[in-house]
Amino acid sequence: MADLKTFETLGGLSVDTTTVVDFERNLLNVNSLEVKNSNFDTARSTNYVLTGTDTIILSLDTVARSIDLRQNSLNFINTYVAAVNATGAGLLTLKLESAVTCDGSGDVVELSTMTTTIKDSVPSGEEWSIVPYTAGATYKFSYAATKNGVGPLVRWFAYVQIVSVDWT
Repeated sequence: MADLKTFETLGGLSVDTTTVVDFERNLLNVNSLEVKNSNFDTARSTNYVLTGTDTIILSLDTVARSIDLRQNSLNFINTYVAAVNATGAGLLTLKLESAVTCDGSGDVVELSTMTTTIKDSVPSGEEWSIVPYTAGATYKFSYAATKNGVGPLVRWFAYVQIVSVDWT
C-alpha cells in the first residue's frame, strides 16, 4: 500500500506554466470548479463562465462546447449575465434562476426560470435577450442569446452556478 503524504509545493502549484494555486492558496486559471461533500456524494455545485457574441448559443470555449449535466439529475442553475455592445453605450445585466432536469437518456428539460433585470440600457431600435437553451445535444445545457437590430457587436458573458442533485 502506498505511503500517502501531505502535498506541499513552494510558491504554488501550476499545470504546464499556468499557475493554478498561488502562494496565498488562491485558486486561479481554472475553467470550472466543482464542490461536493464527501459525506453526501449525490449532490455537487459547479461554476462556469460562458461567452459569446451577438446571436449565438453561449459557449465554454471557442468550439461551442456547452455545460454537461449529469444523468438523472435535478439542477438548480443560477446565472448572472452581462451583455455590452462594442461602444460601451449599451448594457444589459440579468440574473436567471432555473430548475432543469436531465433524465437517464440525456433529455434536458427546463422546468422553470425566473429572470431579474438588474440594468437595461439596450439602445433604442435594438432588442437583446437571453434564455436557457436545452435543445442541443443530450446532457447539454447553455443559453441562447439574441441581438436584433443593426447596432454594433454585442458581447455576452455569463457566470453560471449549477447545484446538481441525483434525481432518481
